[in-house]
Formats: sequence, structure tokens, C-alpha cells
Amino acid sequence: MYRLAALGLSTGMRRGELLALRWKDVDLDGASLRVEQSLEQTKVKNTKPALGAGLRFKSPKTRYGRRSILVALVDRRRACAPFAANRQQNG
Repeated sequence: MYRLAALGLSTGMRRGELLALRWKDVDLDGASLRVEQSLEQTKVKNTKPALGAGLRFKSPKTRYGRRSILVALVDRRRACAPFAANRQQNG
């Protein structure tokens, strides 16, 4: 959780953009992230709140929302090692 918060603070990414990051959006060698989608919580106004409520991925609203962000890390591989190990275990 700390790393995700630190990434958000250092890059200015929104909460939904951080939660929607996938490994294909991360370039460790180029020290960059691609923002291609966002995670959004949906709500439905009806008598049964559980119907239609949940999470969905959505595209950015404008063309400027889809962007690449350079990440300045002293040692990118060491900082991302816990995430990379989890990625290898889970496929």
C-alpha cells in the first residue's frame, strides 16, 4: 500500500488510474508507466443497491488522459522486486 501511495504522490496519478495499472503498462527499463484506463466504482439508483453496483474499467475521458509518465527511481528493479516476484508466482 505504501508503494502505491508513494507512486501516486510522485507521479500525480489519480486513485482510479493507479488501481487500473497492469504489467503491460509498466516499462521498468524505460522507467515509465502508461495510463490507458481507470477503475471506477459504479452506483445504481434503484431500490436494490446491489443490482448493477460494482467496479468497471473505463477509458480516459480526453485524449490527454491517456499518457505516459516517467518515473524517477534510484533503483527501479529493487523497488519493484516485490511486485515482480508476485507477478511471476501468479503468472
